[in-house]
Amino acid sequence: MRASSVPTWFVVIRAYLDETGQHERDYVLIAGHIGFESQWDRFIPAWRDALGQQRKRLHMHTLRWSSTSTEKLLSRLGHVPAECGLKRPIGGVRVCDYEDLIPGPRAKRVINGYACALLSVAVSLLLCSVPDDERFELILEQQDRYSTHAHIALSSVTQDPNPLLRTKNGESKLAKWSFAPSGSTTLFDQADYLCYALLQKQRDSTSRKARWCAPILESEIETIGRIMTREEIREAVLHEPYPGSNLV
Repeated sequence: MRASSVPTWFVVIRAYLDETGQHERDYVLIAGHIGFESQWDRFIPAWRDALGQQRKRLHMHTLRWSSTSTEKLLSRLGHVPAECGLKRPIGGVRVCDYEDLIPGPRAKRVINGYACALLSVAVSLLLCSVPDDERFELILEQQDRYSTHAHIALSSVTQDPNPLLRTKNGESKLAKWSFAPSGSTTLFDQADYLCYALLQKQRDSTSRKARWCAPILESEIETIGRIMTREEIREAVLHEPYPGSNLV
């Protein structure tokens, strides 16, 4: 098959950053799902059916965790991505695992948790998911504070000559990326759920929130990437200069 100049896969992801500001040292998670356009076309009505007539969108931070109706809702929704044939890309770091290695505040602005997690997701997708005769488009939740970091990280990926990151025709497997407000489409709901579930599992896998969010993590679905361990992120920061570090 001849490599296409247009994307054949679509990835919809979001970043979880603790709104209290604790993300400066806590987990930064970027996750969502990847699939063909036809799979996303199946996902939308299936997700809406699982939401029920009383809801138009899923907002994890507004759910009532004292109500068993929340558990039932998350159980219904958790299986939808797998039923539609989607795959699950995940990237994440805990900033306090590596921040002591960063030499000064200017470097910390470049090598932040968002950039590290996004780069991890993008490279994992290129290496592990997209065939060498296809390309994909990345759709990110709009994060104005980190848009420059996203452009630096993803531009470096498209410019990398590594043949494992490119199609047979020599094009980058990452065709393009774009940003959209989370409120603009139901497509971000699945990423909101997935990021929230990952965070609860990291913080306390025995908590009620972690247990009720488990369906989206336990579905029979291929996972691409992971949350980096302390050892992995420290090794990466020490030996792999981050794209744009020359700007520091």
